[in-house]
Amino acid sequence: ANSRIPTFRSLWLDEAKALLAGHERGNPQARSLLSRLVSRGAMVINLIRQRYSPTFEPLPPEPRKPFVLVLLHVQPESTIDAYASHHTDQIDNIAMIARSLPATHEIYVKEHPSAAGDRGRDYYRRLKAIPGVRLIPPRSDTFTLLREAWLVASVAGSASYEAGLLGVPSVAMTPLFFADLLITPSLTPKNEDPISLKAKVDAYLAIPETERRERAVRLIQNVLRCSLPALVSDPYSNPACLDPENLEKLA
Repeated sequence: ANSRIPTFRSLWLDEAKALLAGHERGNPQARSLLSRLVSRGAMVINLIRQRYSPTFEPLPPEPRKPFVLVLLHVQPESTIDAYASHHTDQIDNIAMIARSLPATHEIYVKEHPSAAGDRGRDYYRRLKAIPGVRLIPPRSDTFTLLREAWLVASVAGSASYEAGLLGVPSVAMTPLFFADLLITPSLTPKNEDPISLKAKVDAYLAIPETERRERAVRLIQNVLRCSLPALVSDPYSNPACLDPENLEKLA
């Protein structure tokens, strides 16, 4: 199941119907039907290539070498292109992390399931050319890997947040609201080396587990205090976000 990648998304048909019905009339950012057909066609071709060529490799058998888990961002997307605009080149970020790791460690790079088909073969070739990188199946179980990882790294993604809540060493490359859970408030990979990065991980693991748990509880309490029982999404992936009742909660 981990290697099974869909080649069609039902929301594309809904998107085309909405465009033809004139629902995006007057939207200066709306793309033409032809432009969308071209981009969707390229995505389908990428998906078919991924299905029938060895783009991704199976997880190595246990016991595994220590590894950094890197979860790719969808792009364009606000977390990486706005909040962390100095780290938008994900291949370069991973290359810098590779240079800062001990020779005994590997990097597992996991594609975002929603981005399957967005990136072409050349993108994955460049990733796999980085020493120590394994491009694992997009449908690998993330939480199993989070718990096993020596370090979890993302530019500004929720994976580092989830790892921090689990008490697993993790980093983000820009200051975020969950910085208290990370091994450092923000990490610039090009400024690290194997000694400094290992020291940060070791210092985090030296914090008593009870203290790490207390930090997580305090953060969750603060998040709940600042939260509303409403849905924030986009209408294509979750049309319920436009329900009047939901909009009223957000107003």
